[in-house]
Amino acid sequence: MAGIYLGKNAIVTKDILPANINQALAILRLNQKVANPNYVSLYLSQQSMIDFVNNMSGQSAQPNLNFEEIKSIDISLPPLPGQTH
Repeated sequence: MAGIYLGKNAIVTKDILPANINQALAILRLNQKVANPNYVSLYLSQQSMIDFVNNMSGQSAQPNLNFEEIKSIDISLPPLPGQTH
């Protein structure tokens, strides 16, 4: 959400919870009946998505996004069986 480089992501597994985060991070909770976490992570890791997220923030010394901007990011989800390849 904030920092010189926006768009990094990671999968948080249950074995490392509970965990603390700060205002520079956002947790995306997925409905795993429709979204495979590995697929979403790879989707968000595409250079085109990283560029898109970084361009959303505008120009400032400390780029950042708010929750509404993060929620507005469109993630194309094929049917769940197609997300595992």
